[in-house]
Amino acid sequence: MNFSFAKQPIVDAENQIVAYELLFRGADSIRNQPDQVDRATDHIISGKFILGVVSRLAGKQRYFVNFTEQDLLEGKASLLPLKSVVIEILEHCQPTKPLLAAIKDLRDQGYTIAFDDFELSSPWLEHAHLADIIKVDVLACPEQDIQEIARRFKGLSVRLLAEKVEDEQQFLRYVEYGYHLFQGFHFYKPIMTSLRVLNPRKLYLLELLNLVSQSDATMEEVSENVAKDAALMTVLLRKANDNSRMVSKPILSIKHAVSYIGLAELKKLIRIVITAELAVNRPPILYSNAIKRAQTMAFMAKQYRLSSDAEVAYSVGLLSLFDAILAVDMAAICQQLSLPEDICQALVSREGAWGEMLQVIDAIEQGDWRQLQSKSKDLHFSINDLLEHYYAL
Repeated sequence: MNFSFAKQPIVDAENQIVAYELLFRGADSIRNQPDQVDRATDHIISGKFILGVVSRLAGKQRYFVNFTEQDLLEGKASLLPLKSVVIEILEHCQPTKPLLAAIKDLRDQGYTIAFDDFELSSPWLEHAHLADIIKVDVLACPEQDIQEIARRFKGLSVRLLAEKVEDEQQFLRYVEYGYHLFQGFHFYKPIMTSLRVLNPRKLYLLELLNLVSQSDATMEEVSENVAKDAALMTVLLRKANDNSRMVSKPILSIKHAVSYIGLAELKKLIRIVITAELAVNRPPILYSNAIKRAQTMAFMAKQYRLSSDAEVAYSVGLLSLFDAILAVDMAAICQQLSLPEDICQALVSREGAWGEMLQVIDAIEQGDWRQLQSKSKDLHFSINDLLEHYYAL
């Protein structure tokens, strides 16, 4: 799905961009509707790798993300990367005991907290010590209050952010008052950004695929994660029963399946089922080629001792077409799955040992005989045997 939002730069007194605030489409109309803001926050969390992608493009600045009371009590904030975000508490939140406890917990974890639209009459005044950043809407706040807020917090660790600054005179005045950060049309207008992201279910399937691609994943871990999705579990158990016709009683659980077909076989089955589901509505050849690549990578690892881990080789081959299957940049997929650097380098730029193996498969599919001959000398494999295996799949 396509996900659109705006990011508005936040600058320091030297006019240097130090952060961005994420603004959702239609944010002005939903600002005072918590349920709508909740849904907007859900979107960005369900596509949480967006933050990593945007940060790669824009530098190491942080992103201010709005959170309502319900967001915080449900623990949504802790799903986002610690070093990439500022948790912004919306002004309509009330400082209840549960909410204060949730904010203290986030601070203990190391998150940066910002109070939005702060006023001297705010019920959050006595809890200002919980904030790292206090935002003041200079268009809605009387000038004397803007100055008084600066006076009250002078010399303390909290940083003051003046938002909706519209001209140079305002900016210079707030710098003189003692404000540290600034946001508004005087500096930058919001920058619209549109990214193609995965829906929550596809993210879940990718994360499960990553788990079962790890050779040290245990039966308990696999079982616990598969159990989160009833539809996937139903398909897996049906296929496990089909693959174990000698079983006198039906297989009714993942643990039961492992005892009959083994954990390695179950993990392989999970990878195939997930790939098939993700490839729905995509050209069928993408699914079949992904399986071919996986099996060929595993064959190369075993037959020519190009790797000691055929299971990882299988997964690398499978993942190598996921950018086409999901219509998402491969670098974003690697980041979402937190894949090891060597696997990311192989998938993105065909570097390293895994990358060389993928180059061989690319050469087969592209009919690049010269590249195939060159790689056969470097990696010491038989071209005829490899082609025979590949085309027999």
